[in-house]
Amino acid sequence: MKIVVLLSGIDSLIAKKKIEIDYPDAEIVSVYYDYGQPFKDNDLASLPDDVEVRKFDLAPDLYPGGVSDVNGRNMAAITLSCQWYQPDMIVCGFLYDEQGSYKDDDIIFCNLMGRILQRIYNKPIKVTSPFFEMRATKSEAIEWALCNGFTIDDLTRTVSCMFVEEVGHQCGTCFKCFTRYMAFLYNGIDVYKQYQNHPFSKAENLNNVFDRVSNSDYIYTEAMRYFLKLSDEYDVAFALSSRSINNYLKK
Repeated sequence: MKIVVLLSGIDSLIAKKKIEIDYPDAEIVSVYYDYGQPFKDNDLASLPDDVEVRKFDLAPDLYPGGVSDVNGRNMAAITLSCQWYQPDMIVCGFLYDEQGSYKDDDIIFCNLMGRILQRIYNKPIKVTSPFFEMRATKSEAIEWALCNGFTIDDLTRTVSCMFVEEVGHQCGTCFKCFTRYMAFLYNGIDVYKQYQNHPFSKAENLNNVFDRVSNSDYIYTEAMRYFLKLSDEYDVAFALSSRSINNYLKK
């Protein structure tokens, strides 16, 4: 059995490990697609040495403002993987709590692509995302990884920033930095020193936390319990104490 894993960052890196455990006898090929994204050097610095790098032009002038995500990139990468590798399975790093931003990042898309590829290549080709199928969040994927051979360093050297300004250093305020930060907090790991700005320094992120905790979101609640134990270390502690988050955590 031949499996292609589309690698890009922490989510797909963990998905690769899951596939290695589930399919110990399979031939697994790890592929990173360089389509002009400004953060590729950061991605590649955190990925395994055996990853194959493939280049393709997705669109001209794709990143005038440095924005990292592009509609259709997953569909293009999957299609090219079938053409180049003729696999039996293609694995993505989609997560249950991050679906919906694009139309090619969920299990519905995976199933549709599998049907299209089967029609074109005249054989079953499964397109899957193991943690999406488990309905796992980023927090739960990291928790799984720490229980299955990953070290904290393995995970924290990955990059998830939409506006990376230098290798290994992330902005801290974009949505991807924020969700990554909360996922590590949930697992008792504070990675704020990796960011140029603390994720809670952006009002939108902080409001998101309050909304999620007030609505009894278990993962965000547990993440904030851990954060508040450390909050004396931060300049943003005043922002937390000025709201009623402590009352929600005491419920």
